[in-house]
Amino acid sequence: MPDPETMTETFDYWSYEKAASNIETEPDDPYQVFYMPEHDVEATAHFKLWEFTVTVVNGTLSTGETSKVFHPGETVGITCTPPDGYAFDKWTTDAWSLDVDDLAQTDSFIMPYEDVEITANFKAKTYHDITVEKGTAVDDKGNPVTRAATGDKVTLIAEKNTKYQRFDRWIFSPELEEEVDPTKQTLTITMPDYDLKATAQFLYAITVIHGYAQNDAGEVITEALPGTTVTLTADAPAENYVFDHWELRPTETTAAQANCVKRSAGLLDLFISKAQADDSLQVFGNVFSMPAYAVTAEAIYRPAENGGMPETGDQGNPILWILLALAAVGGLVLVRRRRKTN
Repeated sequence: MPDPETMTETFDYWSYEKAASNIETEPDDPYQVFYMPEHDVEATAHFKLWEFTVTVVNGTLSTGETSKVFHPGETVGITCTPPDGYAFDKWTTDAWSLDVDDLAQTDSFIMPYEDVEITANFKAKTYHDITVEKGTAVDDKGNPVTRAATGDKVTLIAEKNTKYQRFDRWIFSPELEEEVDPTKQTLTITMPDYDLKATAQFLYAITVIHGYAQNDAGEVITEALPGTTVTLTADAPAENYVFDHWELRPTETTAAQANCVKRSAGLLDLFISKAQADDSLQVFGNVFSMPAYAVTAEAIYRPAENGGMPETGDQGNPILWILLALAAVGGLVLVRRRRKTN
């Protein structure tokens, strides 16, 4: 086998300026035998580039042909189209100097110093579930899908951004082995050989009335991911007013959230929360965990001279009045016992 680094041509034929007589071999025979005439003989050896043939089975060359001659060192492009119900598996060849183990469905190789017959092999497709939260999955024709074959292209389309939510990234479970950019709101992936769940993660708006919100790093924020610990700081109260509590509510209310308003009013907060529609929305003092929707936090103030119950709309809460009444009765009983003791 010629060394590609030192030999790129092969013998083609002989030509003569002054012909010899009785030549016993053909011009394309590198070994010439003749009887020396009575005059000088000038013989020239002609060479040509090595040529070998590539034949593609179950596929084509990048030129669309199935067979073609190439020179060693040239780049040979190959591709194939699996039949319906099948996916590309691998390329195989009998050419001992060509390694095809890592070749993709559409790929290329460097032409060796031998003829090459290369075959595309296919395997039956396997289908897996694909579950998408806060978005949809479509096939290459734009049709929504919940199952896809291994190796098929699937496009994930997250919900649109709104005034109160902004796309952050895709979260995959289990982790996607393919390298993709998860921050693309519309993302095309290759379906893996296992069930896949894709969740579009959003940042949700935080609206603070009379104050501001901060994350764990102390940064002032106006949006956060679900589960983020948010700390609220109220503005300084107006003259003759003092801060009373924080009120936390969904910015955009659903039917289940219509009456969901959380207060930070000491021990009563835990009891009031049980009577609301959405127990995930809790504010403890000035801290809450960001839910998976936009929220509005409002600092509530009361007159400094008001020694009674803050006027925050809770006077109509029957549970609160019952608790206050029980506390008052308990106080009276305690006073009477002390009087009897005395």
